[in-house]
Amino acid sequence: KSFISNSAFGEEILVNRILQKFNTGFYVDVGAYNPKVGSLTHQLYKRGWKGINIDFSEENIKLFNLFRKRDLSIRIAISDKESVKNSYIFDPSSGTNTLEKDYAEGWSKNFGKNYKVKKIECRTLTSILNQHNVKKDFEFLNVDVESHDLNVLKGLNLDIYKPKLITCEIIVNQRNLWDNENMYFSSLQEVMNSEITKYLQKKKYKLVSHYYLTSFFISEALYKK
Repeated sequence: KSFISNSAFGEEILVNRILQKFNTGFYVDVGAYNPKVGSLTHQLYKRGWKGINIDFSEENIKLFNLFRKRDLSIRIAISDKESVKNSYIFDPSSGTNTLEKDYAEGWSKNFGKNYKVKKIECRTLTSILNQHNVKKDFEFLNVDVESHDLNVLKGLNLDIYKPKLITCEIIVNQRNLWDNENMYFSSLQEVMNSEITKYLQKKKYKLVSHYYLTSFFISEALYKK
């Protein structure tokens, strides 16, 4: 069935294509941002799915609580260790808020705008999933945390949890993001040689597609099917 894609570049279309055989399922969206705008899980929610949305913006989580009643939405930052980190904030609900200073510096120059630094609690994704008794082979994990994606993935025990589909941003050459004269994307070779791809391959995930910033990895079990 046709539908209007809410994602930034239409990534949601491939997400739904890969997961079309699952009538219902569970997603975990880290750096969820908005329940509709730019969302890779909005259409799944409309199909009857439910899941966990995680974002360190209080304003963003309020929107999820308003529009995603079936979901659990949590205000927390996710990283590879339980700690307190600096977060770099352009405005309360900006999609460029980050835990990475270099990333924030680049956007600051691009925007011509300063960011604020705030301390924020970080937890690992494993601890969140354990706390809420998430099934070990849930269907979909989306990670979009502005250049902190590898840290999020390293904070998930992929020997225990085996999401069938993982999508995440791979930004190999960050300067492309801030060059307004060119479309921002990494080459396929850069994506294939990236730390994220190598890490997920060791965990028996296969890179099956890359579209602008978003890479698609499927579990060995789903790939065999």
